[in-house]
Amino acid sequence: MLPFNSGVLVLTPSRDVYEAMRRAAAFTRSYDGGDQGFLAAFFASRNVAWYELPRRYHLGWCVQPDEVQEAYIWHLFLRHPFRQIHALEDEVEKRMRDAGLVGE
Repeated sequence: MLPFNSGVLVLTPSRDVYEAMRRAAAFTRSYDGGDQGFLAAFFASRNVAWYELPRRYHLGWCVQPDEVQEAYIWHLFLRHPFRQIHALEDEVEKRMRDAGLVGE
């Protein structure tokens, strides 16, 4: 299984992959019962290159104490700024609809 976090996920739009994912959702077992497990299982059998964002992109409002400490160290000592990427589901759905990947 690919150990990735699907909180921020950028895909190249593909109707074929979208349809394959829809079909696979009925029988593909998710190790965690959620989207991350499904995506890990789905893409494990495909030769798909992926890149994990640095941890500073994972800093959100609900963080663990060790993550806060780590972010503090990055910011003060390593001068890495905090970054956060967020897209609302409605925005994503609209973009997929506009691209013709999903129906109305």
